[in-house]
Amino acid sequence: MRKFDALGMAGVVALLTGAVIFMAQGSFVPLWIAWTVGPLLWYLGFAVAIVWGFCRFFGYAAQEETDTTTVMVIQPRTPPQRFGMGPMGVTHEIPSMGGFIW
Repeated sequence: MRKFDALGMAGVVALLTGAVIFMAQGSFVPLWIAWTVGPLLWYLGFAVAIVWGFCRFFGYAAQEETDTTTVMVIQPRTPPQRFGMGPMGVTHEIPSMGGFIW
C-alpha cells in the first residue's frame, strides 16, 4: 500500500471514529469530548477521505509516481540588432509617452 493510500485510510478511520464518538448512545467518553472531538474527527476525516478519493479517481498519485521530466537545454541567441528600422511609415517614436508614434 502506498503512502497516499494510507492517508486515505487514515481519513476513513477518523471519519468513523468521529461518528462513533459523536453519535454513540453510550457514555464511554465525557460529553464535552463527544461534542468537540467527535465532530472535529468527523469533518476532518470526511474532508481527507473526499480529497483522497478525488485524487485517486483522477490519477494524481499514479501520475506522480510514473512521470518523468524531460529537460531541454537551449542555447540562448541574441536577436539581430535593428536600430532605426521600425515599421514601414514610422518616422519617430517617443517611448516616454507610452509609445506615441508620428
